[in-house]
Amino acid sequence: RLQVEHPITEWVTQLDLVREQIRVAAGERLELRQEDMQGKGHSFECRVYAEDPANGFFPSPGKIVAWHAPYGPGVRVDAGVEQYTEVSVYYDPLIAKLSTWGSEREQARKRMEAALRQCVVLGPTTNIAFLIELIAHPAFVSGETHTGFLTEHFPQWRPQRQAHLLEAALVAALTQAQSGQKGDAPRHTTDTPWQQLGGWRTGG
Repeated sequence: RLQVEHPITEWVTQLDLVREQIRVAAGERLELRQEDMQGKGHSFECRVYAEDPANGFFPSPGKIVAWHAPYGPGVRVDAGVEQYTEVSVYYDPLIAKLSTWGSEREQARKRMEAALRQCVVLGPTTNIAFLIELIAHPAFVSGETHTGFLTEHFPQWRPQRQAHLLEAALVAALTQAQSGQKGDAPRHTTDTPWQQLGGWRTGG
């Protein structure tokens, strides 16, 4: 079976594991042996969840008002949501998996930090702000991670600011405008999270 972290393996091996599974299921033989596999570079994966890190990572179900996936060199997004998707109380509140690759660890880490800052999820509370602080933490940057990392460095985490949401919402608005939808502003009801956090003004 595929592990949740299989994008990491695919990044560093450049092997499509899903394709190989399908080939094996069809009765074909694997073309590679274990000794043929060579890892290259470094990769990170962050899971974007509809959950509240400031409240014990409690699930935060609800409708996604706006969704903008990050992109760029060495960035991959595996998501099963889109705008107006309802995050249900009955299933895992995973929104997307972000993974990045770099020729060395710091490049992969910086790409992940940039990807997280680009990511827009408006509606349910998410762990994006927490992930940004975690991946930018000096101890994480230097590779000093262990099983007690969160207890040591984030015992009672609270979001420091909401600026990344403003930045991310602006990125989403600009991207939408550049995609050929920059005529009339999207129709939103008054005081939606998009307007509050993205600064959108109808007709402006």
